[in-house]
Amino acid sequence: SSKLNKFIFHKADGMKKGQSVSLLITDKTDIGYVAIVDHKSWGVLFYSEVSKPLHVGQTVPGYIKRIREDGKIDLSLLPPGYAKVEGLSAKVLAEVKKQQGFLPLSDSSSPALIQQKFGVSKRVYKMAIGALFKQKLITIEENGIRITEKGKNVR
Repeated sequence: SSKLNKFIFHKADGMKKGQSVSLLITDKTDIGYVAIVDHKSWGVLFYSEVSKPLHVGQTVPGYIKRIREDGKIDLSLLPPGYAKVEGLSAKVLAEVKKQQGFLPLSDSSSPALIQQKFGVSKRVYKMAIGALFKQKLITIEENGIRITEKGKNVR
């Protein structure tokens, strides 16, 4: 990476929080992955933001989570705010359909199990199933979630 420093900025030159970016993974450190953001800046993707292992040389879509006061970039693989909930809601609904209408993953399931299945925090998962419940697409049961007739008809 020292050879790349001539060409890659250490600051978020013209980038904004929440912006969709391309990430080229260049290094794995004790805190996370170092990535080149949109071919022009360095950023860090902390392990807490990653649900599956990444490899040096891999290019993945990502988002700018925040730009620190020193201009350095913190990255995320998930879109910011409610956008990630909407995307996850669609994934959860598709998974419930795939599992014949019942997914044994409730709001009382372990955070590790939710992270393993969907790659998100328990809080985000609960927001997603809450949104599906409000739309009457699922019912929430003690040991999982079940699709409703209305949910079966959603494409």
